[in-house]
Amino acid sequence: DADNPDMIQLSDNVIVTNLGSVTFNRNIFGQNFNSTWINGPTGTLTIGGVLLQTGVLDASAIGNTINYNGNQAQLVKDSPDGYHNLQLTGSDVKRLERATRMTGDLFISSELSLNGFNLTLEGNWNNVGTFTPVAQDVIFFGTNDQTVTNASGETFFNLTINKATGTLSLANNVTATNRL
Repeated sequence: DADNPDMIQLSDNVIVTNLGSVTFNRNIFGQNFNSTWINGPTGTLTIGGVLLQTGVLDASAIGNTINYNGNQAQLVKDSPDGYHNLQLTGSDVKRLERATRMTGDLFISSELSLNGFNLTLEGNWNNVGTFTPVAQDVIFFGTNDQTVTNASGETFFNLTINKATGTLSLANNVTATNRL
């Protein structure tokens, strides 16, 4: 929107495909529910504000990364086909909008709240920030080898390991307070 430098607004039914690296410290809005941001296989989006309160996010392409790096609370937008790589940086809490599936890696250096939803992960879990387990599941799945890393030790409420093949390596102490 040329009149508001604090946001990018996707017009009605516009589809943007990011194949490069985009950093925007403000908000990206969709004008309607068909406004779509696709993070392609080489795409990296670093967003400091709201990401598509209205509109569709497709962050499922193998190799892409979404980084929520705001210094205020941010909602991790639902990507209907899941995320590949997800990074939660900046300060303040990042909350899931819905149950979230990831085929790549999760990196936390801020704070992650599952916000009442489950998180399913096929890649690695690397936490150098804060994860406060509440009554939700973190599910490790798939056939790839995976690693849980948190030098301070990691605590989950419900930890589910649902792997047909591959290993889940615990690089540090891990606690499941309710169910393993």
